[in-house]
Amino acid sequence: MEAPKESTPLANPAPSHGVEHPSSSPPPPKTTKSSFSLRWIMLVVGIVVVVLSVFLYIKMQSNQTVPSSQQTNSTITPSQSLVVGTDPTLQPMEFIQNEKMVGYDIDLANALAKELDVQVEFKNIVFDNLFTALEQNDIDMIISAVTITEERQQKFDFSKEYLNAGQVIITKKMDTSITSTANLKGKRIAVQKGTTNETEALKYTAPTLVIRYPDFEQATAALVAGKVDAVFTDLPSAKGITLTNPTLKISSDPFTNEYYGIVFRKGDARVQQINDALESLDEKGILVELKQKWLN
Repeated sequence: MEAPKESTPLANPAPSHGVEHPSSSPPPPKTTKSSFSLRWIMLVVGIVVVVLSVFLYIKMQSNQTVPSSQQTNSTITPSQSLVVGTDPTLQPMEFIQNEKMVGYDIDLANALAKELDVQVEFKNIVFDNLFTALEQNDIDMIISAVTITEERQQKFDFSKEYLNAGQVIITKKMDTSITSTANLKGKRIAVQKGTTNETEALKYTAPTLVIRYPDFEQATAALVAGKVDAVFTDLPSAKGITLTNPTLKISSDPFTNEYYGIVFRKGDARVQQINDALESLDEKGILVELKQKWLN
């Protein structure tokens, strides 16, 4: 009899239930540099998002604490208080009388406040500091005989002009021969040397008849003494001169354009409301009344 043959073992015997065969285990995952960098990028982005969110929240909260009258884009609402900056040193536009601010601009601010049904508060600020105070939200607007210029318009917004404060002619009260620049040929005109008054005077009379003085006090004294026939100066200054020299008068309307406007921060929505109020005051004749009261 042949000896029984030994059975050949299977090359890959099936594993027992529940037991993994060592040779079939998958290799452990490898950590690559790219996946490590990606996790760091995601972490940094998350931190940035959180920081920005906190910053925006704080910014929104701080904006809410600014009084509405000092927010650049706020509008004027009834019973609100508007803070007006002015330098009360230019008679008759704004000056101190009996410890109170009075003048054209003060009356104008009060008329605007009445038209808009708001309260007005005045702050006495040196002219050179008015614009800084406006930028720092210490005041809402400037009403202080501010001339509208291209340079100022680059940094601030202006209302429509409310007064032409250009140059005028001052003569003696009894002189009826001069009522405009058309009457100045052959007349002696006193001016402050080096000013635009001098430049204008040369347009209307002979150069030898333009009499130059170091200041307006001397020019005014020359007119009072009869040494000249007229003085050129801007309208508010002319009014101040005639108030202190009762024998003189303003003999013409402004013959140059130098417009005054109300100053605001850039982008202030209140500009349109003030313009609408100015138009209303003009239609009611109040602007004419103010000019007659303070400048005629």
